[in-house]
Amino acid sequence: MKQKPEPKTNNICILGTGRTGSTHLSFILNNFARFASFGELFERRGSWGLVRHVPATLVTLSAKNRNTDPAITAFAQARPRLFLDRVARICRWTGKPAMAFQVFNTQLPLATIDTEVLGRPGTRAMLISRRAIDSYVSMLKARTVSRWVHTDTTDVKVAIDAGAFAEWYGKQTERYEHWRTYHQTRGMALPVIRYEDDIAASVPHALSRFSALASQVGLDLKLSAEMKQTGLKRQDRNQNVRDKVSNWAETEKSLSRRGLDEAAFSHFA
Repeated sequence: MKQKPEPKTNNICILGTGRTGSTHLSFILNNFARFASFGELFERRGSWGLVRHVPATLVTLSAKNRNTDPAITAFAQARPRLFLDRVARICRWTGKPAMAFQVFNTQLPLATIDTEVLGRPGTRAMLISRRAIDSYVSMLKARTVSRWVHTDTTDVKVAIDAGAFAEWYGKQTERYEHWRTYHQTRGMALPVIRYEDDIAASVPHALSRFSALASQVGLDLKLSAEMKQTGLKRQDRNQNVRDKVSNWAETEKSLSRRGLDEAAFSHFA
């Protein structure tokens, strides 16, 4: 009996943590032709970004907003692989045979991500990363204003609890290491796209870098004739983390005592 050929890559699962430029990236990736880019489809508050490519006539709704439809959210959590199969099928019906989506933090158990998402035929992964301290401060700012997008947080200063940062950092490190090990043991490439080098520079540069990284896992992307998606405006114009934190001097000493002064300014990947 002949062995079935390896399915061609047609899905990119972006793994990582929030506040890494992932929302901006998810928007601008829609500049690729015949490609559907979603946000965090397994976010427990709603399948974020679903509305972009899934026509209302093709899904049964129990709420006005497809992003926060509790029935869809419950289905995504209970049957992740089947959910992705159906989303991919709808994308193909609408002329987009390839797609990207994101899975972050504790949206799904690691074992479920391994078997139901990464183990799904035709799916390959990419890590998204940003300096740890910048991701953390951005998260604190968003929580302070209770807004995650479309809000200028430049003038917002937050206080850092070094113990809370250490706990958060440990959890993120554990997850990134898990995904690296998953791919290494299977001999699979795991490209990394970074906020500072790849995403924040410019839209054309970010798209060029993503295309190059996607090719490493077997997905050939081409830009549409017209680039319509410019992404999101930068929420925080401050470049130096010291200008974003109200207790930076104390935080710096606390991180040093915990041996995290260098790690805080490094990437998870």
